[in-house]
Amino acid sequence: MKKLISVIAVCAMTLSMTPISFEAHASMSDWTITDGVLTIKGNGALPKYEDPRKIPWYDKKEEVTSLVLEGNITEITDQLFSGMKNLESVSFPDTVTSIGWQTFSNCTSLKEVNLPDSVKSIGNGSFGRCENLESVSLPNGLETIDVWAFGECTNLKNITIPDTVSSIGAYTFYKCTSLTDMTLPEKVTALEEGLLQGCTSLQNFNAKGKIESVEGAVFSGTPWLLNQPGIVTYDGKWLLAYNGSEQEIKIPDGVTEICDYAFMNNENIAKVILPESVKMIGREAFLYSSLSELEMPAVEVIKDNAFSETPLKSITFPDTLQEIEGYTMQNCKELTDVHFGSSMTEIPQGIFFYCDGLKTVTIPENIKEIKNMAFYDCKNLETVIFEGKELDSMGSSVFHGCESLKSIVIPSGVSKIQEGTFYGCNALESVKIPESVTSIGTEAFYNCTNLKTITVPATVTEISKRALGYTYIKDTGYCLTDDFVIEGYLNSAADTYAKENEITFSVLNDSSLKGDVNADGAFNVSDVILLQKWLLAVPDTHLANWKMADFCEDDKLNVFDFCLMKKELLKG
Repeated sequence: MKKLISVIAVCAMTLSMTPISFEAHASMSDWTITDGVLTIKGNGALPKYEDPRKIPWYDKKEEVTSLVLEGNITEITDQLFSGMKNLESVSFPDTVTSIGWQTFSNCTSLKEVNLPDSVKSIGNGSFGRCENLESVSLPNGLETIDVWAFGECTNLKNITIPDTVSSIGAYTFYKCTSLTDMTLPEKVTALEEGLLQGCTSLQNFNAKGKIESVEGAVFSGTPWLLNQPGIVTYDGKWLLAYNGSEQEIKIPDGVTEICDYAFMNNENIAKVILPESVKMIGREAFLYSSLSELEMPAVEVIKDNAFSETPLKSITFPDTLQEIEGYTMQNCKELTDVHFGSSMTEIPQGIFFYCDGLKTVTIPENIKEIKNMAFYDCKNLETVIFEGKELDSMGSSVFHGCESLKSIVIPSGVSKIQEGTFYGCNALESVKIPESVTSIGTEAFYNCTNLKTITVPATVTEISKRALGYTYIKDTGYCLTDDFVIEGYLNSAADTYAKENEITFSVLNDSSLKGDVNADGAFNVSDVILLQKWLLAVPDTHLANWKMADFCEDDKLNVFDFCLMKKELLKG
């Protein structure tokens, strides 16, 4: 529904003050208002105005009852007559080819529109909210009707779309509550989102051509959809809705897509079985439904919030899955089991947002990225197991508010612990940070009240504010965690952070031992091999304390240091 809200909000503005880019147009000097008749003479495109309040008749628009356009006008530009609430009739010259954005929107007294044969395009919201508009005559030769062009024309009863039209935008007839019939010409191959949504009188629909795509909520709220029994599909491919009462539903083979909002708010369904033909599950398809069990053997795409706010107990993402959007399982509080498909490479943003039922999650080795807030506020999550040795990245606030998580081993490969990653993990006692990590973000471990010790490798060169050792106390605000200790290496970022924040710092080993680049407290052949790999730029090679290899003492490392290092080892 988010897309619907955003589109409607943009399209339905009355006399928006959004700046319109200025282009060179004909002069608007030749206009008059006499006895309520606004007459405009011109050639070519009428002017555009950056500010609608500068349209010459802006302060007189409520006087206008009739509009007469004369001359060789070709383009009626954006918002020129928007909000003329007393306008009843419009006369167009036969030279007009396009009508702009919201040109006649909110002309609430306009009852009839007859467009000349010259018109090729009707712009975004051109006649939106002309609530008394009953009849529109569209010309042969018309090619495109843009988004929300006749949206909320609540008295529009009849409209015939010419065979020349090839494109009709989203929400074009949104909430045209008097519209009873709709026939689309052969050239129209897509049913765009919300095209007939809220047309509460629509009884008949026909598309002459072959429809190739169906977007969300095309027929939502129409009798045409609501009066069809059981599983409602379009052309046997797109599942639009379910109007039955059975709890277990087996979707027919041949259906390829579960459309946006198809089962939204359905309180009857408990189990849905999808055939292998279903490849896509649309946006919010099962949102707020009573779905508790799902089989989806061959789905390839799952859109955002597809299963949010449902009582699903388990989810198995198939090996066929290629794309999954964010917040898919948001607030599924009964979800306890999750299985990731072998083709998945990332866990999307907010996918398990507020999934309180999750206690254990196993992340397979094919997952290389966990995006922002993936497990946000999973309050009962205790254990996270990484089957793979490496992970490319973790986003911000991934485990924010996971207040039952006791320990975590961050996989190697992660270079940044982002802002708020473990914010509010009150039970966290043990964290292992790999040497691949170079930075720890703001409040990464903030309010982890049971985390008393953390070991920071020398590879970490940046630690942001309140990243370690801070908590929040009401009436006090930010304060240091009691008895918190940072373990690290002398002269490292951890050492500096501890000093700046007056946190106890425990020095690891003897990092002053010359040649001990891996900081294990000894200088041996493993240090020489590590430096050699680093100089050869072997991937994922990190020096815990590079300064111990600077035998030339010139604050840089090169082959000369390597030679001196080998010589020193042989000498010992």
